[in-house]
Order: sequence, then C-alpha cells, then structure tokens
Amino acid sequence: MRDGPSQSNAGALRDKAQNVSSPQYAEKETMKRVLISSAWLNPARSYDLAIWKKRRNPFAVNAPMTEHFGLRFLKANHPEITILEYPTREQFLQALDQQWDVVGVSFYINETNDAIAMARAARGRGVPELWAGNFGAMTKDVAAEFDKVFLGWGELPLATELGKEPAALIHPATYMHVSWHGIHVQSWGVLFTSRGCNKTCTFCQTPKFYRKPYALDVSTIEPVLAEYHRRNVTQVVILDENFGHFEGYTNEITELLHRFRFNWNPMTRVETLHKNYERWKAHGLRGASIGLESLNQDSLDAAKKGNDLTKGRELLEWMKRDRMLVQTFYIIGFEQDTEESIRQNIRELKQYHIDSPQIQILTPQPETILFKHIERTYGIITYDYSKYDTTNLVWHHPNIAPRRLQELMFWANDELFTATNSLRTATKVASQAIGNVLARGWRGFSLPPVWSGNIDTLAVPLSELVTYGSRARAGGH
Repeated sequence: MRDGPSQSNAGALRDKAQNVSSPQYAEKETMKRVLISSAWLNPARSYDLAIWKKRRNPFAVNAPMTEHFGLRFLKANHPEITILEYPTREQFLQALDQQWDVVGVSFYINETNDAIAMARAARGRGVPELWAGNFGAMTKDVAAEFDKVFLGWGELPLATELGKEPAALIHPATYMHVSWHGIHVQSWGVLFTSRGCNKTCTFCQTPKFYRKPYALDVSTIEPVLAEYHRRNVTQVVILDENFGHFEGYTNEITELLHRFRFNWNPMTRVETLHKNYERWKAHGLRGASIGLESLNQDSLDAAKKGNDLTKGRELLEWMKRDRMLVQTFYIIGFEQDTEESIRQNIRELKQYHIDSPQIQILTPQPETILFKHIERTYGIITYDYSKYDTTNLVWHHPNIAPRRLQELMFWANDELFTATNSLRTATKVASQAIGNVLARGWRGFSLPPVWSGNIDTLAVPLSELVTYGSRARAGGH
C-alpha cells in the first residue's frame, strides 16, 4: 500500500515520521489511503507559545509549534497513514492530487474557516470521504462539510476505520523547542499521562470533548521517558488537562520521572499543585502551568472553577521563592469584571514574577455551558469562529466595549511581560541548565532531535513563522 502523496514526498514524510516501534495490528482488509492534516498555516494566527500576543523584547525566547502532538500519536500508532503538520496552503493543495481515499483535518475552533476551505478543496479534487477532528469538530457548522466527526483522542476510532484490531497505545517522543534569536536553546520532551478532566468549568470544552478522564498505562509512559533520557533531554513538560487527578497513579509517574532524573513542569490545577507541591518539588518539579484564571473570587465561583484564591496566592509565593518557571492562564472579561478591577488584579499578578503569562479574553466557546449562558443573557456579537481565539470580545459585555477589552489585554501583557521579566526567566533557565550539567556532566546537554517537525520543509522559515499572529496583525501596538 502506498504511503504518501508522491514518491518523493512520501519518502520524506516516512523518513520524518516518529521513530517508534509499530504496534502489532491484525489487518482485516485492504486499508484506506488516509491523509490527516492540521489546519494550514495562517499568518493571522500565532504559532509561538512563548510570545503569543506579547511585545517582543531582547531577552524573550521563542517556542514555535513545529510538532502536532495529536497527529504524532496517530502516526505512531498507525504508521500507514500520512500526516501533514502545519502545512502551507500550497503544500496541502499539492498533497490533494494524490488520490486519497480519506482526507482528515484536525483543527481548533478559531481554525474552522480554514478547515472548511480545506474540506471544500479536497471535495473539489474528488476525495470521496472527509473527516473532522479536534476541538473545532464540536460545532454544528462542520456537519455539512465533513462526512465523519471524531471527538477525543483518535487512535481507537482510527483503528476501526482502518479495519484493524486495537493494540496497546504507543506514546511517541515529541518535543517543544526553545530558541533565542534563532539559536537553539533547549528541547523539552512532551508527556501525556492522562486524558480528559473531571472538572466542569463553564468556559471549557474539555469535559464534552474527552468525556470521562482516564490515565495511560505506566507501561506506555516508561518507554518514551527512556527515549528522552537516551537523547539527554533533561526537561519534560506534562500536558495533561489536570495532572495529579489520579493520585496513586501520579505518584508512580513522579517516581519514574525522579528515577530518570528529569526536571519537569506539569499542567495542573492550583489546588492540586498546592497539595502536592513539596513532594513534587523533591521529585524534580521545576515549574508548572496553572489555570489561575482570575484573582477575583466571584468570577472563579461563577465559572465553577473551584480555585481557592488564598491557596492560589500562597502557591504563587512559594513558586516565586523557589524560582520555579511559572506559566499562568489568566482570563479577563468575566461578567463581573470592570476596567478598574482588571487593572487592579493584573497589578497584583505582576508581583509574583510570572514567567509566561497567558492573558486571554473570556470567550464563550461553542458547546459549553458558558456559551449558552452568554448567548441567552447578553447576546453574541459574531459567530465568525476565526474570532474565537481568546483575543477578541465576541459577546456583549455589560461593562467593557470590545475594543477597550482588547486594549486591556495588550496592556496586561505589557505589564507582565517586560524585558526585566524575560531576563529573570532567562536566569532561571540558565540556573537549571547549569545545575543539570553539574549533576549529570556532559549528559546535562540535551541533543536536539533528528527531526523538529514538518515545519522545516516549508517555504515559511522559522524566523517568519514566529512573526505570525503578531500584535500588529491583531491591532496591538
């Protein structure tokens, strides 16, 4: 069975596919020729996780998305499919000429317009079956454009579509790459230990998308950690929706991370990290991404977030004291917010020296409790989902106009993400790197992976990619 869009491109894509052992599947029938792509690159969107909607400064690093983690999992577990990670429009259209049985698009809500354009292009070239996946597939708007919609992680549904028996999940080695002015600084290994979330925050699509949360088998986790260790990767970022929810299991994972002597940063909840902080710190915790969301308790309670601000403030003080790397997700524009309250809260947040503040405008994502409430109570300004990227006010806020709230978002980023702040972060990273070298010797230097993603084959160089979705494009200064 042919494996790609053309003889030359197929070979390149196969060579670049993640180097993991293939699962043992029993093939029931001749498999479909399947191409699955992320949404094509759009200069209006940001792909830099470090700079997203922030003002650049001399000490800031870049962390552009070059690997699509969901597609990497599909490729590792179903190596016969072909994936395109962040293709240009031209690349995707060229790939369509290769007579696929199925073309799938994995996209987020704000990529809906591009995903529909991709589907129409594939249909126009005679592709008989179109699939939609990821959070963007949750809206009713895609039903008329795609033949099948997949919610949640796709390894098992894809096995069914390919006529295969399911097998043990393979976790591929995937990476986030940090650079400074084009110079590679560090590669972090990416880890998923569980899927889904047990919480019901009104603004979040996760509960409906993943449904019941579950943990991955430890036997799935250990091989990928061994691969990171082999490559001298010293830092692991854990991108679970709520790391620590499965307490006994999490203890096994932290012991495993400690055994490999990794520094690690999980994405977790405030109360979970507060409860486990000292134990996790003793096992290699060096930072975290936390959903702080607000410093207004009324806003948190209305969103059913469940955060206790007393614990939140105490946790931020601990992390500041211990020079942890801190990323916070923070929402402005809750119903209770005013310009004055936002400014007051942001000034308080500034004192905690947040390394990577992610300031987002409250966006009622489709198929959430919040969307139904906002639509009924205040009304939606636009149903153009390209605006649903958390940088635009898409509903009628009772206290703040859309343009003014976006200006407040940019102001908040300018308050929190300064040259002084970036220099402070750089010293933390340098200190951790020096500590790794002292503890490990030459193994403290991480080796960049052989392949850093499909992005290196594009006409768009990384130096240009990191400018996509810039402040200027969004109306910032």
